[in-house]
Amino acid sequence: MQKRFLTTSIILSILLSGCGAGDSQKNVAAVKQKSETLENINNSSEEVQLATVKKDGYAIKHIQNPSEQVQLAAVQKYGVVIQYITNPSEQVQLAAVQQNGYAIKYIKNPSEQVQLVAVQQNREALEYIKNPSEQLQLAAVQQSEEVQLAIVQKNGLDIMRIKNPSEQIQLAALQQNAYAINYITNPSEQIQLAAVQKNSSAIYYIINPSEQAQIAAVQQDGTAIKYIKTPTLKVKLAAGKGTTVVSLDKPNSKVGNKDIIIETYNKTVKISNPTKQFITVVSLSEYLGDDIMTLRDITLPPDSIKTISGFDIHSAKQTVHSENDKFIYGFATEYKVANGQVKNFYETQKYPIR
Repeated sequence: MQKRFLTTSIILSILLSGCGAGDSQKNVAAVKQKSETLENINNSSEEVQLATVKKDGYAIKHIQNPSEQVQLAAVQKYGVVIQYITNPSEQVQLAAVQQNGYAIKYIKNPSEQVQLVAVQQNREALEYIKNPSEQLQLAAVQQSEEVQLAIVQKNGLDIMRIKNPSEQIQLAALQQNAYAINYITNPSEQIQLAAVQKNSSAIYYIINPSEQAQIAAVQQDGTAIKYIKTPTLKVKLAAGKGTTVVSLDKPNSKVGNKDIIIETYNKTVKISNPTKQFITVVSLSEYLGDDIMTLRDITLPPDSIKTISGFDIHSAKQTVHSENDKFIYGFATEYKVANGQVKNFYETQKYPIR
């Protein structure tokens, strides 16, 4: 601890014997205004000691057997100076922990009442209490909730400083600032909804938002869909107020007959000739939604497979009005076999829009 220094004139005036009441009052006034060599305070009157510890609570460490009144004045200034008091009364202990809950650290065998006041002043004081009762633990939690609530109601973003905030604290933070969701780990669906209902763009800060949260966000503002990485069709419909335009990707499929087999896999189209004769494909048309792409004059040797690189329908657009809407995908072909006979087939299937 730093030493405080008094002027020599004050020291002399305190130590002088035979001083009257007026002199004592002057000494007290002097102590209130200036610093003194605290080692000399032990020989001073109670009045001077009181004035000194009120100015600097740590001065009590230099006073042997201070009166309870002096003790109280010291711990009311700095609660932790109770560590310098031998066998403090419960009244002094209570005053100390009321000023600073951490003062419990320096109290041997504190009563339940002293412990309770300590954790009510500062919930962290609980760590210095051995075998705290259930009531104490509850008081610490309650104090924590109240403090945390006050913090986030002032600035929701300060929830980042709170470890494992309760759902009540999370909701309070979001009411103050929806972007507080950015600092909430694994928010429940209720918390997600609270954030996007406050501000739809808060969906941007939610990792893997629930479908309900996505819908709530786009219902409030359709443009919020730009913050959703993989919106479902239901979300797209909600953003479009019941209608939306979606991109159709080629599904995996396999169609054909005994002469020709056409297979689509990972958006790549392959046509195979399982026969023992040449086949000339006069035309081959791919259907994807409302789009059609046609290629002509493809020669297939016997027992061969050819990748069709000419199809450039990688995706198509389709207006959707319902989750139950579907799109078609398939092929139509006209081809000649070795004897010149012209054959054809047409096969499409309906696929769900995702």
